[in-house]
Amino acid sequence: MPGQIRFNGPDGQPVMRPLQNLSASGFAFDSETLSLQAGSRFDGELIFDMDGFRMGVDIRFEVIGTHASREGGKRIACQFHDLGRRQIAALRELSNAYLSGQLVSLSGMLRAWYSKDLTRPREDGGMGKGARLRAWLGTAVITILALPTFAFGVYHFGQLLLVTRAVSAAVVVSPSMQLSMPRDGWVRSLIGEDGAVAKGAAIASFSMSALDVLKGGEQGGDLKPEKIEQLYNTRLTNVLVSPCDCVLIRQLIADDQYASKDAVIFELLPRDGRVVIDARFPYSKLADAQAGSRVDIRISGEAKVRGGRIVSSTLLDGGALSSDLRVQIQPDVPLESDLAGRAVDVRLWLWRKWL
Repeated sequence: MPGQIRFNGPDGQPVMRPLQNLSASGFAFDSETLSLQAGSRFDGELIFDMDGFRMGVDIRFEVIGTHASREGGKRIACQFHDLGRRQIAALRELSNAYLSGQLVSLSGMLRAWYSKDLTRPREDGGMGKGARLRAWLGTAVITILALPTFAFGVYHFGQLLLVTRAVSAAVVVSPSMQLSMPRDGWVRSLIGEDGAVAKGAAIASFSMSALDVLKGGEQGGDLKPEKIEQLYNTRLTNVLVSPCDCVLIRQLIADDQYASKDAVIFELLPRDGRVVIDARFPYSKLADAQAGSRVDIRISGEAKVRGGRIVSSTLLDGGALSSDLRVQIQPDVPLESDLAGRAVDVRLWLWRKWL
């Protein structure tokens, strides 16, 4: 190792010996006559000659042992104590260059000496109260802003992985009955406000022109203009009767409005009928949308979420292989008939089938 150690020995006399080994933790040198006890501490200087200049590094070291050298003398091993940041950087540069076989240059030593890569010691007193408060407030604000974002991301990621939503769904009545106009005319409902009707009871009256009734019954030449005008101004009235004990679901034609023949006037629900939900799922969800699977349903216009169970799952388009699935859902709590036709949000939680 191209360097020397200089220090004052136990007797106060200057000692200068060439270095035999050097690392960031200590060094060794040979001496035939110098007797040093293990545990002795000294202040000294490491001296290095490079590029025509002499560089000295002040050190404090402790003797840790003595053993025989290859040349027959004594080799004294020492370790450093209380080295500063710059001393450590300079010694590391020297030892690394020596081990890799590189030449040590003055510029390299100066660069290591003034390097700022090592951690600086903390200033006395640390952070003040104001700085600590600002740091704490900044951390709190960042945390408050980050938590909703994190929760939003986790929620939607969970929705993608664990929830299957119906493509479309609606409340339907199964089975429902439709009552149509027997002739062209004007219609008026006779159903009470409660919407209940008995079988055979009159549920609507309709009126028509007598001329419309006689159309096709007589030849046009047999009717005089006065007769035609009289028939046109004559109104014939009749009633429609209920085909079952039913509850009115909806009235499709308003009172006193004209309706053509076979136009649907009322949609009725038999008292033994039921209100269910029809939903449409992609065919790829066949394994999940099985009969018996639990679902969450939320009807348009309502804030609460209802529970339900899938009762059937069939192909939507008459068995076509490219069709989606038609799923019928029975709510846990029976639905009111006046909800028929409303849109429904249906969600199938996949984790429930693993429980």
